Amino acid sequence: MIGSILAGTYELCGLLGSGGMAQVFDAHDLNLGRRVAVKVARLEAADALRAEGKALAAVHHASVVGVFHSGIHEGHAYLVMQRISGPTLRSHLDERLREGGPLPIHTVVGFMRALAEALAVVHGAGLSHRDLKPDNVMLSPGDRIVLTDFGLTRAEFVQADGEHMSGTPNYMAPEVITRNVQRGSGHLVDLYALGIVAYEMLVGRTPFEHDQWAKTLHAHLFEPPTDPRELRAEVPEPLARLVLDLLAKEPDERPESAEIVAWALREPRKTLPAPSMLVPSRRGSSGH
Repeated sequence: MIGSILAGTYELCGLLGSGGMAQVFDAHDLNLGRRVAVKVARLEAADALRAEGKALAAVHHASVVGVFHSGIHEGHAYLVMQRISGPTLRSHLDERLREGGPLPIHTVVGFMRALAEALAVVHGAGLSHRDLKPDNVMLSPGDRIVLTDFGLTRAEFVQADGEHMSGTPNYMAPEVITRNVQRGSGHLVDLYALGIVAYEMLVGRTPFEHDQWAKTLHAHLFEPPTDPRELRAEVPEPLARLVLDLLAKEPDERPESAEIVAWALREPRKTLPAPSMLVPSRRGSSGH
C-alpha cells in the first residue's frame, strides 16, 4: 500500500504503472534521500521478478536500468531500481505519428546505436533480453536511452529447444515462435527485435501487422518484410539493408552480434547517412 516502508528504507509514494505481472511504484529512499522505483510482483510472478533482479545485477551500463536491492515484503517479492524520468519510446513514437510523421533518420540511427550498445552489454553478461519493444525502452533526459523490463530474460546456457513461447507477437523472432531457440543464440532473438523496432521507428509501423496475432506470427515465419525504402524513400540504402539483415528469418543470416550492429551505426549523427559506415560486417568479429 502507498505509505508502506520496505526494508526500513524505501517508502512507497505513488503508483507509476501496473501490468499483468507486477506493479511499479514511485518511492523515496529514506537513507540516501533519492527517488527510486520499486517493482512489486504479483504472487504468481515472484520467481520471474527474482530472476529479473539477478539479470539486472549482472549488467552495468548507462543504457540498462540499474537495480539496488531485492527483497520480500508481506509475502510479495520486490525490486528497488533506478527511477528513470521520461517517456517510453512507445509514447514518443505515438506522439510523433500524431504530429504527422516518423522519427528523423539521424534520430533513428542514434536510438538504434544506443540499443545495440545496451544489448551488447547484456549479451556480454551471458543473457538475452527476449522482450525488446518500444514499451520497454525509456527516453531519459540528455538523449539517454534506457532498456527496461528484464522479466523474460534468459541465460544463454539455459536456451533449449521446445521452451515456452513468450514475448510480444509484433516483435517475436521466428525461432521463438517455432520454439527452436538454440543454446547460445538467444542474442539473435534480440537482434531480430531490434530490427523490428528500427523498422517501426523508420516507417511508423512494424513490418508484420495483422488484425489477428496468429496471422502476425505466420508473417514472421513466412512473409518477407517490405523494404523500408518503399515506404519512406529518404531511408538510406545501407541503413535499409542493415534493418533487413536484422529481420532475416534464419538466425545465422543476421549480423553476428550487437557489437557489429553498433559499430555499423557509429558515424556521427551530423554527417549521417554515410554508406561506408552503415554497411554491417558479418564476419571478422568474435561475436557469440
